[in-house]
Amino acid sequence: MYEVDRRYLLSALGSLTAAGLLPWRAGAAEVRPRNLIEDPRFPTPPFTLGVAAGDPDASGFVIWTRLAPLPLQPDGGMMMAPVLVAWEVSADPEFRQVLQRGEAIAHPELAHSVHVEVAGLAPARPYWYRFTCGGERSAAGRGATLPPPGAPLDRVRFAVAGCQHYEEGYYTAWRHIAAEPIDFVFHYGDYIYEGPDRGEQPRNAKSR
Repeated sequence: MYEVDRRYLLSALGSLTAAGLLPWRAGAAEVRPRNLIEDPRFPTPPFTLGVAAGDPDASGFVIWTRLAPLPLQPDGGMMMAPVLVAWEVSADPEFRQVLQRGEAIAHPELAHSVHVEVAGLAPARPYWYRFTCGGERSAAGRGATLPPPGAPLDRVRFAVAGCQHYEEGYYTAWRHIAAEPIDFVFHYGDYIYEGPDRGEQPRNAKSR
């Protein structure tokens, strides 16, 4: 049986994290590339694709965004260099009680997306988060931690969503989901289909 050298394995995993190919854990020390852009300037606000939170447990969740000032361009309108992004998590939607803050690197190899694993939060409650980059600030997102394992619950409310095609979907449903007091969304398929623009031509709307 082939044996893996422990020192080599730890070194390789560290290299993957530094390259942005593994999820970024809040509080970890990331190696800063020499070509890191710490204070970029954008032609338009870079948070056009919004923010998201998910994969929760009782002590935290993942927060995500992607820098794309020109989202319809192949590179999102971004320079081909890593960019520094700041983030913060608050106990209130007005960000008067910021509990955690930090920095992450948006790498061009990952389409300048940011993926931070936030930990050390209290269970079974909502939190609010946002990102800042180049003097621009994202919209605030809302995430929530799970109850502790084995904790009794009176009820659980969630929405279920499946595969969807941008040109054929009815997205008013998401507006209703956002307004509902649910605990989470379970997405069982591809989040969204997309492809090349075929220009102005008739499209067949398939009933789902």
